[in-house]
Amino acid sequence: KQWYQRRVAITVGHHRDGKRHVHTVPVKLKKAQNSGRKSNVDRSFAKSVVKQVEEFACLFSASSVCYLSQDDKARVPIGLPISKKQTALMMHLDYQVMLPDHDFPIGERHKLIPSVYASCLMKDGKIGYSGPTYIAIRSAKHDSSTAKSHSYDFDRLTELEEFNSAMMTSSGVVKPIVFVGVDGGPDESPGNSKTLVAWCHCFVKHGLDALFVFCNAAGLSSYNKVERRMAPLSKDTAGIILPFDTFGTHLNASNKTVDIELEMDNFKAAADILASVWSETVIDTHPVVAEFCPSGCENEFDDRDQAWIDGHVRQSRYCLQIVKCDIRSCCPPSRTEFQSILGGRFLPPPIPLKKTPQGPVVHRDGTYGTLFQNLWLSKHSKTTVFDTFCPKMNRTIHASGLTELARRTCTCGLYYPTLVALKSHLPVCLGPDVEDDADLEDVEDSDVECFLSDTEASDEEVLDPPATAAVPSTAAATADPPAVPPMNIFERIQQRYN
Repeated sequence: KQWYQRRVAITVGHHRDGKRHVHTVPVKLKKAQNSGRKSNVDRSFAKSVVKQVEEFACLFSASSVCYLSQDDKARVPIGLPISKKQTALMMHLDYQVMLPDHDFPIGERHKLIPSVYASCLMKDGKIGYSGPTYIAIRSAKHDSSTAKSHSYDFDRLTELEEFNSAMMTSSGVVKPIVFVGVDGGPDESPGNSKTLVAWCHCFVKHGLDALFVFCNAAGLSSYNKVERRMAPLSKDTAGIILPFDTFGTHLNASNKTVDIELEMDNFKAAADILASVWSETVIDTHPVVAEFCPSGCENEFDDRDQAWIDGHVRQSRYCLQIVKCDIRSCCPPSRTEFQSILGGRFLPPPIPLKKTPQGPVVHRDGTYGTLFQNLWLSKHSKTTVFDTFCPKMNRTIHASGLTELARRTCTCGLYYPTLVALKSHLPVCLGPDVEDDADLEDVEDSDVECFLSDTEASDEEVLDPPATAAVPSTAAATADPPAVPPMNIFERIQQRYN
């Protein structure tokens, strides 16, 4: 206690205890933080994907690139305080504000779903964090956030005057190259089949040169650029309670809905109030546009042909790439020269490098390089599968002894993030006649695992020092060949049609 009083507790100087005071020790009080994140083995790999995409975007001018960051904000309750935060409020003194003495839900699923779209403008040749913001508010009880609704919202952005400079060219069309950062949820994940179909629809409708949808690893969505728009939006809703009975109550004594039409009108009224609050917000001198989207505001489209997908799409765990092909009967000429920059049509896979006395080494435990390093390494090491060095795809071993990467890679070299997508590709790979084969009707996931490439990328490929300009050597060439799995249904079909 005396040590504490002499070093920390500062007393009056002329007092006896004050004269005993030695010096002040800096003390900081810590409090609980809500910034804890789970560890993820794909953390560095996913980060390199995002970094590589942004490096590619920075190679073009602002007139050719549209960069969006999208995420769904926490659902907003109706009839309860929106944000449990304290902020300065201006109140009338003529009456007293009465708040409910409980936080029980008013009714079942009485919440609103705000989908936030943040445009990130280019500044000084880099992708910034500022730009206009669009918020589509939907009823959580009568609607949902899906890939179709996100496709509808993207089309809506092209109609807003506030997003004119961020999304449109001087000729009134969407900019040729679009980048969309998402949080990796089930309705936004780049590896999801519904997400693929939705963005293919946007790609064809707006005549884009390239479209890239990417995300971070699970648990790291807080690094999404749109998260910086969430704090001002939450602050503006502090102390606000959205009414649930604007046109009269639609609930009975048991809080059960008795009038559906009146319920929908009350939801719309609550959403309009929330939209009016957010529409007055200004973030970094840029406007915020918020509006209510009634039930059914989503795009309807048919599935794309698998042959078209194989020629225009490269889908992986954390990145979806849709680009134009070189067949003029299928796609018009590109408005940009992005293919000359990449030396091809798709982004290279992230490749880790490890420094050794002999020179850089391609190793799974190394540090992922830049875009141009990956371009050179993928060309000389002939690495084409985007998820070749994804830790989770290589560490997960199936009962058959194959990694998840090998299970999802066809013999033709194309990789698919799911086995369902691989099944859809097999008839295109083997020929049109295989579609009517009766053997494919009862195909199981266990049958797909053997119809794959037999080789995987080696753990280490040694490079000569950069001064010699040598290419990577195959260090795994002397290793024992992998065991050949027994012939299965797909191999029998391949032999039959070949």
